[in-house]
Amino acid sequence: MKNLTLAFALTLGALTVPALAQDAQPAPLAAAKRVTFEHRALTALLERHVHDELVDYSGLLRDRSMLDMYAKSVAAVTPDLIKTWDREERLAFWINVYNAYTLQLVLDNYDLGGDRRLESITDIKMGDKGPWDLAIVPMPAFHPDGKSENLTLNQIENAILRPQFGDPRIHAAVNCASSGCPPLRAEAYTGEQVESQLAEQMKGFLSQTSRNRFDKQANTVTISSIFKWYGDDFTTEASPGSKATDLRDFLITNAPLSLGATAEARAWIRDADLNFGEYDWKLNDFRR
Repeated sequence: MKNLTLAFALTLGALTVPALAQDAQPAPLAAAKRVTFEHRALTALLERHVHDELVDYSGLLRDRSMLDMYAKSVAAVTPDLIKTWDREERLAFWINVYNAYTLQLVLDNYDLGGDRRLESITDIKMGDKGPWDLAIVPMPAFHPDGKSENLTLNQIENAILRPQFGDPRIHAAVNCASSGCPPLRAEAYTGEQVESQLAEQMKGFLSQTSRNRFDKQANTVTISSIFKWYGDDFTTEASPGSKATDLRDFLITNAPLSLGATAEARAWIRDADLNFGEYDWKLNDFRR
């Protein structure tokens, strides 16, 4: 706990910007460092409480104050500040915002009294609103409709992440706190690493036989319902002189290397019988 607290204190919400001595001349523009948001505090929490693709929510509850402080630090970011970041930095930031506030939402509803614990994130409701439509993210300056209201997780995913970045691998990174969803990564996303992190997440997700199965002998592919719900995200419209890609192309590119080291070796997926598996909404709780 001491080491984690110290790391958190040193890194919480810090902005990494070029530092200039009082008597130093500004560095040439080409030599300026990229402006970033510091996410090491979130990484410290995830490294401590994500085990075997599951989350130790009981343990995370003990570090709740640290998660809350991180959440407050991201909520303090302004539209003017985020405009100074490059695309990768913004992408990593919004993925981390989504995941941090999902964790907060689960912790708010985790302890049901006695020995009872939350069974599924889908059990979290307020009136007719489910967990993804609750206004729990205090960042009204980014509201897609210009309203002075908190954001919902759905708005972050469907009004910011998906339309602004157009990267289907996002679906392997945002975590819905369920056993059926791609596992929560045990580190925060960063602008410098988000490309490799997303590639690893998607390939890792497709390699998980509990969620996705590729059977060349039977010529069948059974994949997560995520690929059905967001099917359009995995289709790229053809540009002049190029051919369109679709879900099967995406699977061929990102399928487990165990199916073959080249796209040609995985080309059988194009003509395979394609099915979507049943989604498991049970909470991804390490203690269960």
